[in-house]
Amino acid sequence: MKICILTLDHPTNETRVYHKIALTLARIAEVAVISRMGISSLQSNPALYLTDTESKWSTLWALYRTCRRLKPDIVICIEPWTLVVGRALQKRIGARLVYDIHEYYADAFTERFSPGLAFLAQRFYLMLERRWCRHADLYIAVNKLIVKKLLTRQQQRSRSIIIPNYPAKDTWGEVCELGGSLQYLCETEFDLVYIGGLSNDHGTFKLLKAISLLKRELSWLKVLIVGRFHFPGDETRFFKELNDYNLNAIVFYQKWIAPDKIGVLLRRSKIGLWMFNPSNQRFRKAIPLKLLEYYAAGLPVIATRSVMMNELISQNK
Repeated sequence: MKICILTLDHPTNETRVYHKIALTLARIAEVAVISRMGISSLQSNPALYLTDTESKWSTLWALYRTCRRLKPDIVICIEPWTLVVGRALQKRIGARLVYDIHEYYADAFTERFSPGLAFLAQRFYLMLERRWCRHADLYIAVNKLIVKKLLTRQQQRSRSIIIPNYPAKDTWGEVCELGGSLQYLCETEFDLVYIGGLSNDHGTFKLLKAISLLKRELSWLKVLIVGRFHFPGDETRFFKELNDYNLNAIVFYQKWIAPDKIGVLLRRSKIGLWMFNPSNQRFRKAIPLKLLEYYAAGLPVIATRSVMMNELISQNK
């Protein structure tokens, strides 16, 4: 059996796509992950394919060509746009289609619009996503809320399963070997750690303010922040506030670290942080993978209170 995993926005070696989905399925099938970013490794199982395209949209055609050449029995689509490719392969070569529902894409899409247009934008995107995914043979979702928002009752009963977004076991190695200019991170122990997207809604600037207050009493504080900025203006503001608060000596920032090295750095930290904007509905209705990785590494967590957070804690005691 052959399985292809298609993604536009995740690297081939991303934690969920590679370590959780691809490696698990590789125990029973030949698996290929196809993306426009990440690393290439064609001789392994899972095999990792990079598409040679300049734009996000030309990647869809490249995903189709690569996947069709591999002739998979099953195609797993990670984002809504990849469903267009998956549906074409379903009709062309008879592949079974699986949709991995792990993010509120319609809600994320509306965040770029003014409040007056946000509702219409969300309904429009949700309509497209429902249309694209209606032919899927199976839906894999991370929670009940996301299923109810997207699928009909018939689809929920007959073709969906819920697998919480917990990290896969044995994802991380024990040896901290980042190499090059990043090796100093392996020689540092951090008091606070944040891993994930960086923006106002992700609590980035509240975090810097909090660190500046803690610094007054904890001069020895060390904080690790790993993530990419969603908007260029946020990056400019981030480094300006680092200087304004005089935090350059205690905040260690990295744009990206290989997913299989994240756990090693988490184990060198004491407390994980997830302080999002509580008015952001998308964040209130989801548990991010990074927060679960904090727990997997044995860290206590400081987080914004939400219904999903309360359920996570109560269900797992």
